[in-house]
Amino acid sequence: MSVNRLSPDQVAFYHDNGYIKELPPIYDAEGVADLNTGIKEILALLEGNEKPLEIREWHQNSTFLFDICMNEQILNYVEDIIGPDFYMWASSFFIKDPHSPRTVDWHQDSYYWPLTPPESCTVWLSFNGSDVENGAMRVIPKSHLGGIITHTQDADENSELTLRCETAEYKESSMVYLNLKPGEISIH
Repeated sequence: MSVNRLSPDQVAFYHDNGYIKELPPIYDAEGVADLNTGIKEILALLEGNEKPLEIREWHQNSTFLFDICMNEQILNYVEDIIGPDFYMWASSFFIKDPHSPRTVDWHQDSYYWPLTPPESCTVWLSFNGSDVENGAMRVIPKSHLGGIITHTQDADENSELTLRCETAEYKESSMVYLNLKPGEISIH
């Protein structure tokens, strides 16, 4: 696969809206098959009541996960957005099984992260595809422009996260679905 760079218009869109999608696939069909084989092996390492969300920073010990995180195409897109001097300090998995009641409430990643200033981005890689019907991630365009939004305790026992944004501080009606085909990424 050839390595692409973001255009100045795509970079401007990201900075204005806080996300970018509809990028060329990072992985072709064979690569996606390898991803799904590899993640099954990783999930088999979980013990007892551990959930996939607990797969955090495993890229430090797993060549499979390290290679995903160090994918040249992904790193080029990140560099286009935040510049050449960056550090990948975290990795994690949000796996939502079909028809699962588990949810991820509205939040800002930066609220959870110990970064000052909160200049970072998240790369979301789809292993199986995501759309409106199966629970694609949603974002609120431009919600990053007002800084960190107040978060409160999330009482929903089905929530994967413990905190959620105060709803008065954003307009949910402007949300955008980040529909992805297998092997595609979005960045937010």
